[in-house]
Amino acid sequence: MATLLIVLVVVVVSAPKVLKLFGMQVVIITKREVPIKQLHGWHRVDFTKMCQYAAQPRETYPRITCRKHAFGYLILDGHHRWKAAMRRGDTTVRIQYF
Repeated sequence: MATLLIVLVVVVVSAPKVLKLFGMQVVIITKREVPIKQLHGWHRVDFTKMCQYAAQPRETYPRITCRKHAFGYLILDGHHRWKAAMRRGDTTVRIQYF
């Protein structure tokens, strides 16, 4: 009687990053750099905090967390960083979205 041996090899390239947002766990699908005109936000921002971000190089602060929509990207976290980038005159911003 022949015995069939099946070996399953699983290679994990990288585990998806899990982020807690508003008390929920969400998985970040991808990170990229997009034109600033594709971002849409709704929060009013504190001018002082926005100026602090504007004075720093953009590589030093975290990516803006967004949700993809038909009209672009809706900002969930990072309104101050978004406004700071606009104030600095940046044409693109670093985001992570799901």
